[in-house]
Amino acid sequence: MLILPNLIQAQESVLNKKISISIDGIGIIETLQEIEKNENCFFSYNKSSINTTKKVTKTFNNTSLRLVLESLFEDYKMYFSEEGNVIYIRKDSRKGKVTGKVIDANNTPIPFASIILENTIYGTSSDKNGNYTFLAPQGNYAISVSTLGFESKKQEIKIIPDQPTQVNFTLNEEENALREILIEGKSISKKITEAPIKINTIETKDFKLQSVGVAEILKTSPGVVVRRSGGLGSDVEVNLNGLTGNAVRVYIDGFPIEYLGGGFNLTNIPASNINRLEIYKGVVPTDKATDALGGGVNIVSKKIENDVLETSYEIGSFNTHRVSLLSGKKINDHITLSFDGFYNFSDNDFLMNNITNTTEETFTDQFTGEIRTQLVRETINNIRRFNNAHESYFAQVGMQIHDLSWADEITIKGNISHKFNEIQTLDITDGSAIEGYFGETKTFNTNLGYKNSFFDNKLKLDYRGVLSNALSATIRDSLNVINWNREVIVENGLNPIDTETEFTTNAHRLGISYKLNNQHKISLNNFYARSKIFRRNFIDPFINVNGEEINGNLIPSFFTKNISSAEISSSWFKKSLNTILFGKYYLYDANTVSQQSPTVLNLQIKDELKGFGFALKYAFNTSFFIRTSYENAVRIPDEFEVYGNFTNIRSNFNLKPEQSDNINFGIDYEQRFLDSYKINLGFNGFIRDTKDLIALRGGDVSLQYQNFNSVLSQGVEFNVKITKDPFSNISFNLTNQERTYKGFNALSDNGLKSFIGTSFPNTPFFFYNVLFNLGAKSFKETLPNIVLYSNWFHTKAFSNDDIPPNGEPEPLSLIPTQDEINMGIGYFSPNKKLSFSFQVNNITNDFQLFDNYRVPKPNRNYQFKINYKIF
Repeated sequence: MLILPNLIQAQESVLNKKISISIDGIGIIETLQEIEKNENCFFSYNKSSINTTKKVTKTFNNTSLRLVLESLFEDYKMYFSEEGNVIYIRKDSRKGKVTGKVIDANNTPIPFASIILENTIYGTSSDKNGNYTFLAPQGNYAISVSTLGFESKKQEIKIIPDQPTQVNFTLNEEENALREILIEGKSISKKITEAPIKINTIETKDFKLQSVGVAEILKTSPGVVVRRSGGLGSDVEVNLNGLTGNAVRVYIDGFPIEYLGGGFNLTNIPASNINRLEIYKGVVPTDKATDALGGGVNIVSKKIENDVLETSYEIGSFNTHRVSLLSGKKINDHITLSFDGFYNFSDNDFLMNNITNTTEETFTDQFTGEIRTQLVRETINNIRRFNNAHESYFAQVGMQIHDLSWADEITIKGNISHKFNEIQTLDITDGSAIEGYFGETKTFNTNLGYKNSFFDNKLKLDYRGVLSNALSATIRDSLNVINWNREVIVENGLNPIDTETEFTTNAHRLGISYKLNNQHKISLNNFYARSKIFRRNFIDPFINVNGEEINGNLIPSFFTKNISSAEISSSWFKKSLNTILFGKYYLYDANTVSQQSPTVLNLQIKDELKGFGFALKYAFNTSFFIRTSYENAVRIPDEFEVYGNFTNIRSNFNLKPEQSDNINFGIDYEQRFLDSYKINLGFNGFIRDTKDLIALRGGDVSLQYQNFNSVLSQGVEFNVKITKDPFSNISFNLTNQERTYKGFNALSDNGLKSFIGTSFPNTPFFFYNVLFNLGAKSFKETLPNIVLYSNWFHTKAFSNDDIPPNGEPEPLSLIPTQDEINMGIGYFSPNKKLSFSFQVNNITNDFQLFDNYRVPKPNRNYQFKINYKIF
């Protein structure tokens, strides 16, 4: 029953009008409809955000309409505004600042204390002086603080938009410093690191001073080796716990990088424009919804929510220049515009020693007296690498719309990218090769993201779609064979190359999760991608089909994959035990024109597989936990592996997906000591039993990707980090692994069976790194913000070719033991808006440092970098 008298008093503002109303057992929406009908006003709201089953019984006498609405929506965080006679009811996204200080009973600041708003993602940690500050939406909350060795405290607060809320805490020492409870509310990186799935996170802000890119930061993680085929911008291969190549997926903001175009990769993305790296080991989270064989890297870009403008410039040896820009403009409480981009250039013309070179010499035939020529090999030094330049750029504009009645967040982005690489084909162990060529890739990409939550945030939807067009060209117009002196030793050595590949791709990822209760959550995810591919050979485009000449450049190929997953995550025993169970379904379909068969135009392959797994973590207390995981993982072959490259790599429509049984076990420990120090310890063991491994086989003229063997990878990794304060720390990471042949399939040469149990080639098996940062302010607060930093990477000798049973590696295949040491010094301005650094790489000038397949690394080189945050 509802009684609604006439409006008692007229006001200019509809929300300030006084009304008397009695509500008896009806819903909120019905109440709003009655007010609309009788008072000549209208309400704009999202019905899905209102509980329609809850009935209301309330009475108001001479009360403003605003207070009536606030009472009706007391269980919701809503914001009321008006325009004419229309009243808007929206989720309140306005934020307020929470500040304060954490001290002990002796008035001594407590650093690194965890301050959080309970049951939210908002919070922070106190700095070395015990101070903290963060932003959070308006509303009533319980704020709590906790840290090792002290009793935790909680306090009720009310956050008001655009008005600071100060909350200071005085903590008492705890009798038992190792509390047997879990404290919720940690940084995003901390939460990710402590998930049941083994994930390492690296905050790129720790490397802001250094002249490094994503690839250099990535290799500081335990169990990770990053190897390139040249200098800046060259192809990169990540080795992660014995998996390598395409078996290790790379993502940008959770989306596979291969569907974002080929204009950028791990080597040319600047660290300045990203927030953190996430390294997945053994199990890739199902919300990524893709086919990874047990390893992946996610590059998380910076999220722009306010006005920002910052840039960096780096200049270095070999005519290297790198520029990055990040900007954002907050239009209003709902809309933010952004721009980010970078430009890279390098000649990559570093010096090399101990290089095999082939030359032509003349001699007199002792029998005929004729003057003849022959090719001889010699070892030369101080040779400068050539035909190795790189240039790339990337520019992206975006708009983020958030906190709407029908969407929590909408992101719209468009970008262009370009990459140009000179490709050096000379090998340091051979000394002659066809004259180098170049490759160029241009990409245009648009993507749309949508997030929303329903039923008091119990149901969440996350969608992202991408449409991209990438054009890649490979051109070689010279036919001559040359040596490292750039001398022509054979003219007209090979056929020219002039090919182009055009990818038009649409890819979509949809995730839906529902929180059943405080213990259990279910998630469903699906990833779909379809590529239309044109391979164009401008020198010989025609193929013969049933006696008819057809232009193969006009016939497209198609590649489709669909991957679905379901997951249930649970917590038990007051969240001490966390479990994840999941299953995956893989489907792919490839259709193309045959370049080998004279009678078959279209070839098609379809396959479907299933995978499953689990992850478990048990926390004994806030400092110590263990975890384990298992996955039966699948990786679908990519387009190049199935189709070939229409030049020297043939298609293989009998290629099967790779499969791997992955097992992980880990221990993590964190503790404070000597008042201001913190230590983090981690140990992880892994097994990767891979079947139907895909590898490139064949000779120099004709190659093909084949399933030819099974490989067993197993190993352990250890890491320790000691932190004094934000300025000074030291870390040590060590990995000891082995990757061996386990078996060969029926298609393999029987002679290979003798290699069972021998090491898989081109895989480092023992490596470690040491990183340290030493800040002047760690010793005296009044000293300037100067930081010394150094990185030391050690890799034990290994072979890049197969080693016969009981045999020794060929000398030219052996990668010697390597020690790479880099060192630098940096400075921050007092307001931290300006910073610059000077860095020396390969400080020992070691010429025996090698990248992938014995490609030399640069000799000693120098870099200067400046960062400037305008606002």
